[in-house]
Amino acid sequence: MSSQSVNQVIDYMSNQYQRIFPNGPSPVVTVSAAVAASTLAWSLARPSKKRPANAPPLVPHYIPYIGNGLELQRDPAAFIKRCKEQYGPVFEIMAFGRKQVVLTGEYILECFRAGDSYLDFNAGVEDSLPLSRILALSYDKQERKTGPSYDNSKSPLVRAIRNNFKTHQLDKYQERIEYAVNRGLDLDITFEQGKDTTVLDMSSVQRMIGRISALIFAGDEIGENEELIEAMATFAQSIISSAIAYMVFPIYVADTIVKRYLSIGPHIEIIMRYMTPVLSKIQKKEEEEGQQLQPTFFMHNVMHTPNPDGTMQTAQEAAFTLQDVTFASIHTTSTFSILALHTLSDRPDLQVKIRQELEKAKQQLGEITPGNIKNIPIMDSFFREILRINSDYIGIHHKALQDTMLSNGIVIPKGSSVGLAANDAHTDPGIQELGPNNIPLIEVDPERFITRKTKKSTAIGLDMLAFGVGYHACPGRYLASQEITYVIAKILEQYDISPITSNGMRAPNRLALGIMQLVPAQGVKLTKRK
Repeated sequence: MSSQSVNQVIDYMSNQYQRIFPNGPSPVVTVSAAVAASTLAWSLARPSKKRPANAPPLVPHYIPYIGNGLELQRDPAAFIKRCKEQYGPVFEIMAFGRKQVVLTGEYILECFRAGDSYLDFNAGVEDSLPLSRILALSYDKQERKTGPSYDNSKSPLVRAIRNNFKTHQLDKYQERIEYAVNRGLDLDITFEQGKDTTVLDMSSVQRMIGRISALIFAGDEIGENEELIEAMATFAQSIISSAIAYMVFPIYVADTIVKRYLSIGPHIEIIMRYMTPVLSKIQKKEEEEGQQLQPTFFMHNVMHTPNPDGTMQTAQEAAFTLQDVTFASIHTTSTFSILALHTLSDRPDLQVKIRQELEKAKQQLGEITPGNIKNIPIMDSFFREILRINSDYIGIHHKALQDTMLSNGIVIPKGSSVGLAANDAHTDPGIQELGPNNIPLIEVDPERFITRKTKKSTAIGLDMLAFGVGYHACPGRYLASQEITYVIAKILEQYDISPITSNGMRAPNRLALGIMQLVPAQGVKLTKRK
């Protein structure tokens, strides 16, 4: 690897991170890129092992470290299509210093069927989004419970979510959702005096969704505290920023950047400061009365859910898990909410069509509420379409805990990172139906699923991977679907939506390293409807 190549890698790594996060610490990033590239040059000098005949076909690459990354970044859909045609439905790529086995089509389902003893989902998530590592670097006052006796799939938090957010259980959250959304419309969408237009960006949408999460998960006593709401709203984006640092740089370099510049510790401090006293007070009262009180908010439910070893959580342990709930409940929900608004921004025809359906629904249902929004078919169909077309190009990561043979004879070696080509499946006419309007799958059709009762936004499978599949499918997807469709409906009722781009077109999604779709850098313009 020549010095010129090292310099090219340094420039590219620095530019990638700065492009995704323009407010990042640029001198540190540049130096970090230099260290990483130097390490890379050393590692490339070592001889490589001979590949077994039944290993996944390796897609050739010629640029050190960057590998297939440039082609991925230019057009990820075309790259994956080319790889399928040339190397088959399972292949291995190297991009930005990371090797990954990519599964497409029916082999995606084989990944889920293999089970965690072969292709582990939690290990894959930690490999691509190292939450435990980020947490350990940012907050040392409390640790997550781990170890052989602590099955993460049976943690109090996971069990409480599975037991409290099924479709028939959402009625108890309706008033809080409605109240929080109305508060968000009043407080988070602001206009200069005398103006009828404003810009709504991701941070404002995160606060709107944060208001819902604070009331549902943290309860009425602290759920309207603005400092808590702000901490919860910005927590998820801080984690994503940290995670991308680990995608771009080697672990030891990313550790330094995260610890010094991207710590999530301040967010957790605020969450603990407000949540712990509330749960401690409840726990003390329950001990005095000798019985458990009926929970009125989710974290109280979590505190009543025993650990895998049968012990009960302390108030502080339960409060600590609110940061997990915060990430899970706000990031995906706010992301797909703003993506839906961007999709509508240069499609006034879609806005008119959806408003017409909302007006028809009002005549039948009365006022639209979080509880009856699911009875408006176009809203659910439109949301499923947003999930489908904005899915990651390579995502839902798994980790091979042992050699895993697929039905075509290819063996995924132990230790491999495995990524699933979700967007490719979502736009494959062999997997996805066109719908009644025959609109191409690379375009948005809000009515694509409107007549197909089995294709609700929360229905999962090979044709809808946004929420995962099988045991690890997102248990909070029913709540998320309700929140997002209700927020979109309320905004459409009050505002016309338009882009703020110079060409009048929808702002493009950003790409993280060619595999992850991020929300556009710009917001959308809202204009008060007369």
